[in-house]
Amino acid sequence: MSNVPATLLFAKFTNNWQALLWGSNAGGFGSLFGSLANLIAYKLYINSDQADIKRFTVKFLIIGYIAFAISIVLFNFLE
Repeated sequence: MSNVPATLLFAKFTNNWQALLWGSNAGGFGSLFGSLANLIAYKLYINSDQADIKRFTVKFLIIGYIAFAISIVLFNFLE
């Protein structure tokens, strides 16, 4: 499920909007399946002539997990 409709759906059921916003923005980090945009980018890349699927996947996961770790630190620091 995409993060925008999920955020709109869950907004009606929570008063903890900070956690909801963090989850909707950081939820796609580290996973190709965490965001529809990630899947679209992956599909476009593997259909290109210069696709190196293994290298792309490894780089994507490493960068995604680093960004996810940074978002956790920032969330806890700014809270």
